[in-house]
Formats: sequence, C-alpha cells, structure tokens
Amino acid sequence: MKCKINTHVSLLLIVLFLPSVLKSQWSEKLTLTSGFVDKNPSFGTSMNPNIAGFTWEFLTFERYEGNNSKICVAKMDETGILGSPYSITNSQHSNRFPSIAYNHGYIWVLHEPAKAMVVWQINQNGNWDIYWSFYRTGQNWSSPLPAVNTSYDETLPRIVSIDTNNFAMVFERNNDIIFKRYLNNVWLADTNLTESEPLNCSNPFINCSNYDSWARFIIVTYDKQLSSSRNIVCYRIKPTISDWTAQDTIAYMGNNKNLGFSGSLYGWIYCNFESNRRGNWNIFRTAILGYPPTISQDTAAINPGTQNTGYVGCWGYQSTRGEAYLQKTADSSKVNIKSWYYSPNIPLGDSSQTTKITVNNGIQKYISSEWLWIVYYKDSLSNSNLYGCRANFPFLDIKSISSSTPNSYSLSQNYPNPFNPVTRIKFDIASVGARYIVPVRIVIFDVLGQEIATLVNKKLQPGTYETEWDASNYPSGVYFYKLITADYTETKKMILIK
Repeated sequence: MKCKINTHVSLLLIVLFLPSVLKSQWSEKLTLTSGFVDKNPSFGTSMNPNIAGFTWEFLTFERYEGNNSKICVAKMDETGILGSPYSITNSQHSNRFPSIAYNHGYIWVLHEPAKAMVVWQINQNGNWDIYWSFYRTGQNWSSPLPAVNTSYDETLPRIVSIDTNNFAMVFERNNDIIFKRYLNNVWLADTNLTESEPLNCSNPFINCSNYDSWARFIIVTYDKQLSSSRNIVCYRIKPTISDWTAQDTIAYMGNNKNLGFSGSLYGWIYCNFESNRRGNWNIFRTAILGYPPTISQDTAAINPGTQNTGYVGCWGYQSTRGEAYLQKTADSSKVNIKSWYYSPNIPLGDSSQTTKITVNNGIQKYISSEWLWIVYYKDSLSNSNLYGCRANFPFLDIKSISSSTPNSYSLSQNYPNPFNPVTRIKFDIASVGARYIVPVRIVIFDVLGQEIATLVNKKLQPGTYETEWDASNYPSGVYFYKLITADYTETKKMILIK
C-alpha cells in the first residue's frame, strides 16, 4: 500500500494581477463573513474566455461547528456575498475540501450560473468518501449524495465543468489518481490514471479546454514521489475523441509541487507548480496547447530571487489576467496582499496563522469591465472570517463611435495609411439573431502570417467601434489586420513607414 505525502505549508501572500492595457485600484480588506469559523474558500475552476461573463458567481467554503464542519455556498457579485450563505450539509460529520464548478449555458450573453456542482470529502462511515450536490437555475441545491463510497479513503476532490451536461472530477485513493465523469445526470465508472504507476501519486488538479474543436481536451496534473525529498509533476490528457495519453512530466528538475491551473486562454491551459530548482522555492508555469500538445514553460513569479510558494489564479473573460501566489520574505512576521500596479500592503495576519486564497473568474455587469475578487481566510483566536479584496478592470482600449445598429459586419481601411507610428481602425458589429453581445477579435499579422498583436478581444453589442494600433516597437513594412467573429471575418492590408 502506498504511503501518504505531506503537503508543503505556504506562509506569505502576494497577489499579482496583469490587465492587458489598463490598470485598476485594489480595495482595502473587506469582511465577507464574521462570527463563524469559515475556512477553505473556493471559486469555480477557471473558465475559457470564449463565453460571456457571469453576473455573479458561487463561492463555497467550510463552516465549523465544534469539531465538525458543514459545506456552505454563497452567491457573490461585485459588492460581496448576496444574502446569507446556504448550508448544503449539516455539521453532524466532518465535511472538508469543497470544490465547485459552474457554467451558465448561454453563449455570448451575460448571465448567472445555470448549473453548478459541489463535491467534497466527508467522514461519516469511518473513512473518507466523496459526496456531491447539484444546482439548477430556479431550484435549490440538491440533497447530498455519494459520488464515491468505498472502503478506502477518497480525498481531495477537484471538479471542472466541461459543458452544461458534463462535469468531471479527480481525487486521491490510496495514493492513486482517480478520474470520474458526470454525464447526463449519471456518474460513470472510475478511471485509475496511475494504476500501473508503482510510485506514490497525490495532489491532483483538473481542467479542460473547450476553445475550439482542435483544442478540446481534459487535463489532469498530479505529484509523483521519486524519493522522500523529491517530487515531480506529471500530467495526462484526454482529447475529445480519443483515450488518455500516456503519463508525461510538467516539472522534473529539482523538488516540485503541483499548484493546479491559472485558467485557459484560446486553447492554452496554464499548469502551475513550485520548484526549488534554482535554490529558493519559485513559481513556474507550463503552458499546454491543443493535441498533440505544444508545451512551453516560464517563470511566473515577479521576484524569482525570493521564496515564492503556493500559487492559485484565474483568467478573466476578456483581456484581464489574474494570478495569485504566496511569498516568503526576510521579514516573515506578516502576510500582505500586494498588486503589480498598486501595493497597499494590506495585512492578512501573522505568518504562523493558516491562510488560503481563491480567485474568481470575473463578474461582469456591463460589457466594458469585470470585477475580480481575491477571497481568503485566516485563523484567529476564536473564528476564521472570510475576507476579500476586489478591483474593477476595464477591458482593452476601444470606443463606440455610433449609437446606431449596423445592418452588416464591416472592417474599414485603417487611417492614416501609410502611417507612423499610430493608426486607427473602424469596424461595424451587426446584430445576429437573438444575440445582443458578440465575441470580437482584431489581430495584427506580419507578412509571414505570424500573429504579432491583439487589438480587440472582447464581447461587444452591435454598433460601430474604433480602436488604434501603436506600432512604435515594430519595423517599417506591410502588415495585415483581421476582424474575427463567430459569423464573419475580414482582412485588410496596411503600411507602416518610419
């Protein structure tokens, strides 16, 4: 029988948010719950950005009553938690480590989550089992039911939404990694992803890419123990139309720990891990695209010379990118939230206290911006409140220049043309069927056909818009710009003369 692996305890928190163009101010610390022992908050797994945003999101967490705990969910918008959290379970047993996934089922429309699922581990029969509860718009959460119930301990469930009728989760069982899929209201049989692996495997995460037919796949990452002092991070991929790939490695050099995903963008899945390969513990990212996978790796931390550990993150639906990670500093007496652009140094508490953070997908009330939240808890003398910081991020620099609704799509010739170094591009977005919001991209290509810049990447209402390209960092020559929507594409040529 395989033995368990102790997980690394992270100490200090820094938050990093990288909007593509515009900056935003983070709020001061806001209290979301008080007077309770609330722990382990979690938003849904980071979503693909090729759908419209949520007008609110679900947050799930543990609420302790004595030695036991129950699973709660709360609706959360840009103002905070809406109403009182809903208790999915009672506190007669120990309910731990909730994971939530949700989708809205409406393409190109700002909408609330239409379906959601929470999974968690519960100890009520002398060992840990995994239970689940389901949500549909207009209905309450369903009564808890077992998803996995064996004589072994099943722990650390993590779930993702594949589409409106499909969810998938991974969990640990006897230091193997188990995959299980929920399809059309039925849990399918388990798949042991590490059955033939003699070494201990643990700490699984799951995500999926639904960006396009060529890039659709489910990915599972996990730790594999090579020795008592060294782990590597492995992954397996299940493309839409074929079986699981063989095990491969995301992180091999040094000692490593799987940190899950910071979202997906245009088919890319971003797998994160911490590693001591450079001496200090630092955060790294491996990006995986399509199938067969294209893989690239970089360092994700802002300060690779210091100790950076414990990474979580998300992608916003449009141009906003959000990430968060924990950092050890020389003065480790405090835990601080910082932003890449604004650093209010909001203290979270003493470093001897336990802290966990979660980042949302992005709440949109209007198509011009989205609200991003970092939610966390910290232990204190008698309770563990949930706290949060929020910021509103505008999308890419684009302006509406007409209130009328065009009858058709069009892409105008840039002006001036030739230009040096700034030019403007006007385009029309037409109303299509029942849609009142349309995904739009405008990208720049060089003469070799390589995509070198993105000017627009957002959902727009029908109308006439204008954006501009500053080519100060590009050489003279011929370039092409392309308007891309679900129903229309058009390309035009422009000339940069310096």
